[in-house]
Amino acid sequence: MSEPATDSSRAPFVRARSLEVRFAARAAIRARGRGEVLAVDGVSLAIERGETLGLVGESGCGKTTLARVLLGLLRPASGKVEIDGRDIFAMSRRELRRWRRDLQIVQQDPFGSLDPRWRIGAIVGEGLAIHRIGTSGERRQRVVETLQRCGLPAAALDRFPHEFSGGQRQRIGIARALALRPEFIIWDEPVSALDVSVQSQIIQLLLELKEEYGLTYLLIAHDLSIVERVCDRVAVMYLGRIVEAAGAERVFRRPVHPYTQALLASIPAGRPGRRRRGAAAGDVPSPLAPPPGCRYHPRCPLAMEVCRREPPALLDRSGHRVACHLAAGSPH
Repeated sequence: MSEPATDSSRAPFVRARSLEVRFAARAAIRARGRGEVLAVDGVSLAIERGETLGLVGESGCGKTTLARVLLGLLRPASGKVEIDGRDIFAMSRRELRRWRRDLQIVQQDPFGSLDPRWRIGAIVGEGLAIHRIGTSGERRQRVVETLQRCGLPAAALDRFPHEFSGGQRQRIGIARALALRPEFIIWDEPVSALDVSVQSQIIQLLLELKEEYGLTYLLIAHDLSIVERVCDRVAVMYLGRIVEAAGAERVFRRPVHPYTQALLASIPAGRPGRRRRGAAAGDVPSPLAPPPGCRYHPRCPLAMEVCRREPPALLDRSGHRVACHLAAGSPH
C-alpha cells in the first residue's frame, strides 16, 4: 500500500488497489519448473488530482508494467484501477475508449515511439481523428497550437520524424499526448534518452504544462535529481512491490528503507564518477525466483533472520509508508 493520507470524503483521482500482474514464462523456463513471473505484486497507490507522483526503482522492478495497467493497456490478474472514482476494468469498451482521451503517456524513446512513415501533423493529430474531435480544419489548428506550445514551429506539421533532433522528437511526443487535453499523463523516463543539455528544457516544459493545464502526473524515472525537483510524492518499487512511499522531501531527506537509502547513495556526489558510500551491492534477483521474506534481504547490509523468513507489511506511520522489519519498531 502506498496511498497518501487523504480526506476520506474525497477519493484520489487515480487509485490502484492490490494490483497483481503475471506473465507466462517462456517454454524453456517453464521446463525448469518456473511457470510465470509476478511482475507486479500487490501494489496499491493513489495520486491526487494535480499531483506529481514519482515512481522509482531499478530496471525490471515493474514500473512500466504498472504504468500500462494504470492506462488500461494491460489487465491485471487481480486488483482494480479507479480513475476519478470509476473502475476502468469494469467499463464497457466504448466507455473505456472515451476515458482514454484523458489518460496519456509520453514514452521513453523519442526515436522509436514515432512512426517514421507519418508526417508530424498526422502523428500529433491521430488521437483527435480517432476520437472524432472537431472538423479537419479544427484538428489541424489544434495540432499547430499544441506544437507551438511545445516549442515547435507550425512548419513542423508537414515534416517527418527523422528531420528532427532527439529533443525535438520528445517535444513531438509531448504534443501528441497534450493534443487531446488529457487530465492524467504518465511520463516514462521522458529524458533518459536525451543529452543533458536538452533534459532541463524538457523538464521545464513538463512543469509549465502541469501548471497551465492543471495536469496530474506519474513520473517514472531513474534520475533521482529530476524526481526530487519535479515530484510532490515518491513511491519506491523493488521487484514488483512498493517498499517506501512518502512526500518527496521526506523521502530524500529522511529515507527509511535500506533500499531507498541505497538508491539515494548511488547519486553521484563530489567529483564526476565518484559515488557515495552505501550504494546497493550485488545484482537484482531474478523476478522468476524472488527471494523469500523481504525481497531486498540478499542485498541488505542490515538484514536480520526475520527478513529471510517473513515479507514485511507496508506500514503507514504519519503518512510515511515503509515495508521494513527494522522500521516497524523504530521511530522515523
